[in-house]
Amino acid sequence: MSESSDTTAAVPGAPAPPASPWRNIWTWLTLLISVVLLAVLLLRFEDWSLLTRVDPLWLVPAMLVSLLLNALAAPAKFFVVAAWLGVRIRFRDVWRLWVGLLPIANFMPFESGTLLFAVGLGRQPGIGFRQSFTAAVYDKYVSLVGLCALVAAGQLLIPEDHALASPWLLAGATAAVLFYLFDTWMLRLAARTGLLPSAELLVGRPECPTIRMLVLVLAVAIQGSDLIVVYLAARSLGLQLDPGAVLGVYPMVRLLTMIPITVNGYGAREALTVLFLGSWLSYDQGTAVGLLLDLVGYVLPALFGLVILRKAVAMLGGSWNISDARKKDRPEPG
Repeated sequence: MSESSDTTAAVPGAPAPPASPWRNIWTWLTLLISVVLLAVLLLRFEDWSLLTRVDPLWLVPAMLVSLLLNALAAPAKFFVVAAWLGVRIRFRDVWRLWVGLLPIANFMPFESGTLLFAVGLGRQPGIGFRQSFTAAVYDKYVSLVGLCALVAAGQLLIPEDHALASPWLLAGATAAVLFYLFDTWMLRLAARTGLLPSAELLVGRPECPTIRMLVLVLAVAIQGSDLIVVYLAARSLGLQLDPGAVLGVYPMVRLLTMIPITVNGYGAREALTVLFLGSWLSYDQGTAVGLLLDLVGYVLPALFGLVILRKAVAMLGGSWNISDARKKDRPEPG
């Protein structure tokens, strides 16, 4: 929707404008796909005793790693990216917004909770929606680069006869990381040609290799949380899963679950774990590991975020509508 066509007023307490019917259909469709995938997987599950043998000595560290990376490192990365792009906001506010929205963001298709962070950030004093949206999108971009770094590393460890082994994946993932490290000239070109509307905001950031590498390291660590949780979850079930297999296979599983056909990968993670770790785990074992990953890596941080959900919603200004947040950047009519 263009700026000029957006005329809905942001009235406190007023109901939000009706959502697009196609968006509602897509949301319900992704929910249906996730439910069907989980139902099919559980109907074929036989060794229910496997889930009763969870060893807390391995599961508790998995829970701590999940909370540390998703509820502390992730908002820290977002804060550093925002500051790098000139967005001035306290880390406490970023943390409240990020963690408080996890109960919602962790159950949205295509991890589209990023848009909620943009809305919340854009409603803070002195921050325009254009700045907040650019920061949120660039933060997601860096996350994808971190995942590509793990994909490239995994390609060096995965067996040559595995379905995911491909020199093209290695080349593509490596190219994505190199593009991030040397993207300034491309952004300048995009700013001059108008291909990227917010490119000038990115070009104007301080060129600091230390910050660039810090953000990338944080992205790799955060994207690696699934890998760590998968390994610890397998150990908690008494399974001797090769760490090299996890690093070789799971970055691609993480990437494939971002395809927007399920609710944040629920159901797809279990199916892909069974499919691509089948050389190391049985069907029941792969399903159990996938279920523990969902619970520890996604549901647990969401439950933790419930504590400050109300504060995060307050930072959204009572509206989830991006169009309302964009009004801050418009001049008042004379």
